[in-house]
Formats: sequence, structure tokens, C-alpha cells
Amino acid sequence: MKVSTREADAFIRKPHSDVVAVLVYGPDGGLVRERGRALVRSVLGDSDDPFRFLELDSGKVSDDPARIIDESASMSLTGDSRVVLVRQADEGLVKAFEPVLDLDRSEAFFVVEAGDLGPRSGLRKAFEGAKSGAAIPCYVDDAEAVTGLIRQAVKDAGLKIDPAAVDDLIARLGSDRLISRGEIEKLILFKGTDGGTITADDVEQSVGDVGAVSTDEVAMATASGNVARLDDALQRAYREGVATVAIVRAVGRHLQRLMLAAADHQKGMPARAAMAKLRPPVFFMQQNEFSAQLQRWTPTTLGRALTIVTEAELDCKTTGLPDAALLERALIRIAAAARRCIGES
Repeated sequence: MKVSTREADAFIRKPHSDVVAVLVYGPDGGLVRERGRALVRSVLGDSDDPFRFLELDSGKVSDDPARIIDESASMSLTGDSRVVLVRQADEGLVKAFEPVLDLDRSEAFFVVEAGDLGPRSGLRKAFEGAKSGAAIPCYVDDAEAVTGLIRQAVKDAGLKIDPAAVDDLIARLGSDRLISRGEIEKLILFKGTDGGTITADDVEQSVGDVGAVSTDEVAMATASGNVARLDDALQRAYREGVATVAIVRAVGRHLQRLMLAAADHQKGMPARAAMAKLRPPVFFMQQNEFSAQLQRWTPTTLGRALTIVTEAELDCKTTGLPDAALLERALIRIAAAARRCIGES
């Protein structure tokens, strides 16, 4: 069965009784891990019985596919339900799970964590189409999801938060759920849990820029057509250990935000007003540059640039060529387009 994003949290709190295996997958690795942990807790509760929990990596399962069906028949010493967690699952595990997905009953509940799986993925299809399986997608948090995460965590801590503090915090957080949750918890600890209201000053003092200043700088330099600055920002990102795919996605997100504002700007809305509609808001130190980019780019040229970004990410994952070279070539192409696209439509 397919579990929609809207239904995911309720399903995780109380998995369906006829489901024996759940695939948790998606581009947000932090959310995949968080939901995987939550499923384990839903079944085991507060139990720390080591005989009720087993963690396997995909390599072990690939080497011994029969291990999964064997685990489904193995009872714990206490007779209570068991959980088997499989991490980093890939397409090679389809045959290992097919027998389990046909079971009406299993002594073990399987939680399977995987990365981003497309609609054609055999593993995803197996879980979505099975009577005893379920698949839960974990997409990158958007502003609305992050806002909900912030407000719920603050409420649970007995605190309140100013709207300006929410906006500032969203601008600083990245798209990885676990990292974002960690920064929110750090903010709550900074403020204390004895009541009170979190302000923008509290955010400024306690939360780092999880969204990675270096990747923001790469995105801004690319969209402004500043090749020298782009090279400096890329080298900084490499020194910080930022993955090439993370960089190309950051550029893609920036171009998407530009496209949203450019669509309004093309209809006659002033650049500043179009920019002000974006959520999360543009960081105040980048507003002048962002506004200038809106004068430079149009929805048409941004569409071409986004195609370059999409192709670059795909090439990084599939061609086997050096990621850095593919990334740099794509970003230089976009930066060059930024320098010549004034007045294009």
C-alpha cells in the first residue's frame, strides 16, 4: 500500500495490523531515519530487550537473501513481537523481501530504510503493491513543513515563538529533518523550558546557519553571473566537505525561488514586492542581490537554467564521471547565461 505524506505520521504512530514490512524512502535522509526510528518505537515501545531488535545493513541481506524470510519466522525469547531494521536498502533486496510481503503473519516487523526511489523502482513497487507491505515517502521539508516542526517542538516545550523568530529560523535551517530538529532543540535548550517567548534575537544567538552559508553563496554567485566569486564559493564548499549533489540542489532551490518571484514580476509586480511574497523570506543581507537577479532573469531563462541543474544532478549520479567537474561545468553555464540574459524573454 502507498502511504501518503499526509497520512504518514498517523500510520507510523499506529501501523496497520495487516502490514508486516514498511519501506521508508526519499531524498530527505534525516526524515527517513526519523520515521524509521519512530516505527521501531511504535512496535517495541520502551522495551530495551536486545532479543526483540535486530539491525541489518543491505550488504548482509544481499549476501544472504533467505535471511529475511528466516527472521520472519524467528520468535523472541519472551514471545513478544520483534523488529528487524534494514538500512541503506537498494534494488538488490527485492527478491529478499518478496516472500515476506506475501505473508499474512510474521514474527518480525520489518522496517526498511532507503534513499530516493523513483516511481519505476522495483523495491518501491514491491512494497506499494503488496498486501502486507507499505511504502512511506520522505520528501525534503518545505517551508510549511518546517514551520509546523518548529511550532510543535516549541509548544511541546511549553514555550511560545514570535513570528519574526519563526521566519528567521526557517531561513537558517536546511532541508534535512534530523539536522533541523537538532537545531530547534538547541534553541529550546538555550531559551529554557520554564515558559517565555522565543525571539529573533534568541535565534540569532543560538542557531547556526544549517542551510550552509557556502552553498547559499554558490547559488547567489551563480545566479548573479559572477564566475570568480562562484569559484571561491565552490572551493569553500569543498573544504567544508559539502557533497556535490547538495550544492547542485541548493542552486536548484534558489532558481526555483527566483522563478516564483519572476512570474509575479513579469506580470507587473515590483521586484521587491514579488520577493517579499516568498516563504521563507529572503535573508535581509541578500535582498538587494536577489532583487537585482529578478531584473536579470525571466521565467523562460530560469526554466532553461533549471534544466541544466536537473541534468547535472542526474549526470553526477549516473555517468561515473568526476562529480566536481560535472557540477562546475553546469554552474558556469548558468552563470554565463546570467551574464547575457538581460532582456531575454
